[in-house]
Amino acid sequence: MKYLIRSILFSTVVGTGLAAAADIQPAIAEFNALHMARAKSMFTALQNVEQHKNLAAFYLGRIELAAGHLGEARTYLDASLAIEPNSVDEHYWLAATCGASLNLPSNAQNMDLFFCYFQNLDTANAVDPKHVPTLLLYHQLSVSTSAAAGGSRDKGWELLAQLERVSKADAAAARLYALNFDKEFDKATALAQSIIADYPNSERALLDAGRFLSNKKQYESAVIALQKAVALKATIDSRSSIQNALYELGNISWQTKTEIDRGIAVLNRAVDPDAFPITAYTNWSYWRLSQLYKLKGDTAQQQKMLAMLDKTGVEKAKLLAAEMAGK
Repeated sequence: MKYLIRSILFSTVVGTGLAAAADIQPAIAEFNALHMARAKSMFTALQNVEQHKNLAAFYLGRIELAAGHLGEARTYLDASLAIEPNSVDEHYWLAATCGASLNLPSNAQNMDLFFCYFQNLDTANAVDPKHVPTLLLYHQLSVSTSAAAGGSRDKGWELLAQLERVSKADAAAARLYALNFDKEFDKATALAQSIIADYPNSERALLDAGRFLSNKKQYESAVIALQKAVALKATIDSRSSIQNALYELGNISWQTKTEIDRGIAVLNRAVDPDAFPITAYTNWSYWRLSQLYKLKGDTAQQQKMLAMLDKTGVEKAKLLAAEMAGK
């Protein structure tokens, strides 16, 4: 579940059922352009204006979530949901926030967060049964959670059927997740290969296929999937998946100690602030860049990439600890 949560956290999908008054549109435009500091300032100025309270709180929650400030994100998103009517996006993003919080070891048994996660996914699905991000996350929750904790394979199949009616590519990605979770690796491998052939225009499905194949050390096929993903045009909806795919390509260069120049090139694309938001994948890309430059013997560039980590606010010690833990 952590991979989808991580991708979702830094997705820039902005479709919302909330009505936006004309004078809040400049702030939304800044958000869509990934100018988060300017957007935050503008939304902060608008949050005490009666007609803007709902949208301002919603977008401030999204901004804090993208920055990894989970407590602040939940506070804003709770405030947004307190103002009716509510949209599928409000419920979905609150669920994603609570799900991300559950990934923290200190919150692993937090039932309030689990209830927030489960209940808001269920409500989002009821509000809009065709909302693909909700269907993907709810499917993973249903498949990966025990029955005692609210998981249900029957619900998982139901959600998969909903996905099939909305997006064949995303349904294939969901099925791949389930097969991998069940350790049916031969079937999962065959499905990942078919995704590469059948869904060349789905950056999300190609990313999931490429990442699965890379984890299984089938690097040649993984590279094909990921290269197809990063060749697609980046849009406000696809930027997160494409950034993730760029990182995965660079990570393969690090894992295999081959195609070092290609790895450096794709990771430099992943950290381009004009193309992508600063996310966990930005941080990991700088980390991998430092390692690849070290392999090339370029100490100056290695140190430069490590210095960039300080500018993004990440703690290098945490990255190293996560890597040593195999995460």
